[in-house]
Amino acid sequence: MRGMSEASSSPTATRSVFSAGSLVALLGVYVAVHFHLGTLLIAQTNRNRLATDQQNNIELALKSRADPVPMRTDGVVNPLWPWVASRFATENQEAFFARGRWFNLAWTAMAACVGSVLVARALPLSGVAALLFAGGLGALLPAAVWFQPEPLYFVLFATTGALAWTSLRSNPLPLYAALGGVAGLAYLAKASVTLLLVAWAGASVLRWGVGLVARERWAEWRPLRFVAGSVVMGALFAGTLLPRAIYSAEKFGDPLHSYTKYWMWHDDFGGESVPFMAAHPDAASLRAMTPDQRPGPANYVARHGWGHVWQRLSAGVRAKLSKFLLPDGRLFPKRSSRGWKSPAPDRGLWLVPPMLVCAGFAVAGCLARPARAAWDAAGWCRAAFALAGLLLYTFAYGWYHPIGRGDRFMMSLYLPLLAVAVFGAFGLAGRAGRWPRIACWVTVALVLIRMVWVVADPVFSG
Repeated sequence: MRGMSEASSSPTATRSVFSAGSLVALLGVYVAVHFHLGTLLIAQTNRNRLATDQQNNIELALKSRADPVPMRTDGVVNPLWPWVASRFATENQEAFFARGRWFNLAWTAMAACVGSVLVARALPLSGVAALLFAGGLGALLPAAVWFQPEPLYFVLFATTGALAWTSLRSNPLPLYAALGGVAGLAYLAKASVTLLLVAWAGASVLRWGVGLVARERWAEWRPLRFVAGSVVMGALFAGTLLPRAIYSAEKFGDPLHSYTKYWMWHDDFGGESVPFMAAHPDAASLRAMTPDQRPGPANYVARHGWGHVWQRLSAGVRAKLSKFLLPDGRLFPKRSSRGWKSPAPDRGLWLVPPMLVCAGFAVAGCLARPARAAWDAAGWCRAAFALAGLLLYTFAYGWYHPIGRGDRFMMSLYLPLLAVAVFGAFGLAGRAGRWPRIACWVTVALVLIRMVWVVADPVFSG
């Protein structure tokens, strides 16, 4: 899929044609909407710091104030967000709670704007606007008002995905270094980034294999640089994790310890996961578990059978996808008597226009031999990377649904999925194509219509 590769590969060929003034105006509108809605959400929602795991994050941050680098974990919360928050900590936990939420609101606004400036070199204004408004208001803003690692993680996860995506087209060593460092930071926020790295590793091996038989040979991608770059990437990734690994090994007997890997094989958080964590607070108690006592896939299948495994997986995937795309459970929801549940209840609909164009041109290319012949190895491998990542996370989070309900896990995929659809649409259709532009402006219109609706009736529940 040459189009999907070229959408972001050549600065000369893809330089934006719109003026800097247009971009500044776009960013100004977004920032105004972001902070207006964010202020309302902070005032009206999530006023209890004891809700979910926010208090755990606060307590871990207070303990991390003397830590020189992110290292401290309680086995559930990874160290990056508590360490960042500890830089502005105060003993007044209510004040600290408020500071953290305002920090996340400002961080997500800044990240959305910086990201828009970066992609403006590769996309026309319509594409930038779709990514900014749908991605920022659909994924970043709802997470910003919580004292949790998601605002940091979503940005680092998307950046890791963008670097991995780029490396499938051209693979200079500095790119692998950046990928290792950013992926390491993402892991320090939430270990879930590992599945993305698995998908990237598979796509990179596929890139090597396809390059052996493709007529284009290797083009800008070199196999020896992949080998050397993987070593560089692994070294920086491991180096970023090292303080956390040392701390975890001392406390829990495992440098990569996480209670989540045991919770995955529980069916009830309150009835199994909480008691398990209380019974195994340290290395000695964790080591004392016999093989039959240790939660894992073999023991789970032995207890429940494959029928239950399929039932749990399929039900969880349906629940996660439904909540991910339609957080209110239906299209075009009206405000309930308690208020809006989400500032972006139509976020699934916002993905549809660029996805339809991307899928349409991909199918047309498959049916048209001349277009298919123009597709290159990088494009095929990027498509495989995106599909593998989506499937891995959908199945993993679907399986985890009985333990971790809600949408904050799947929401890490929203911005990358939107970016793949937008870049894919413009890449496959050509930057001059009118359909990707129309699709992106339709997405922007859907976002702004919903924002006007919400701002006109600004009452939120929760």
